[in-house]
Amino acid sequence: MDLQITDKALKEVACDALVVGAIRSKAEQNTNGVVLSKAAKEVDAVLGGLLSEICSGGEFRGSLGEMTTIYTMGKLTAKRVIVVGLGPQDTMNAQSLRRASAIATRSLQQTGARQVALALFLDDVPVEEELAAQAQVEGALLGTYAFKKYLHSDDNGRGITQVWLVAAKASTASLEQAMHKGSVL
Repeated sequence: MDLQITDKALKEVACDALVVGAIRSKAEQNTNGVVLSKAAKEVDAVLGGLLSEICSGGEFRGSLGEMTTIYTMGKLTAKRVIVVGLGPQDTMNAQSLRRASAIATRSLQQTGARQVALALFLDDVPVEEELAAQAQVEGALLGTYAFKKYLHSDDNGRGITQVWLVAAKASTASLEQAMHKGSVL
């Protein structure tokens, strides 16, 4: 699997699936207790408020590992957006990011996605950016792992071949080492 960091704008990342996060908060009442990440808010603006509408309607609650898929219909270069729940805001940590990344990539691999962009960085969560990058890479690798030593059949070419971490321009250099740490299992 090819792992890379990109600093492209979210609407310019060409991939099969763009994964963004949302957390559960008791304080947020407008969206039924769901707080979209900065990346999810950016995508929400491009999609005309669709993510906010899904959250306020109660279809998505932000529980750890919960997912919803939205097809972009050409509004983004990504074919679909996956919103993955990161759990309650007060218990959010690197393990939450790792689990969410693993759950999302496992599900996407089963649907035949080949290129996935992870944009699960959060501003208001006490997880350092490097640790968040490492956790996302570890989750992606664990989520796509399959023991195939004794299998004789092919998986019909399904499988994620490329994962991008979407990060701000200023931080891409510092995240390279964290991404390397995450890929050494």
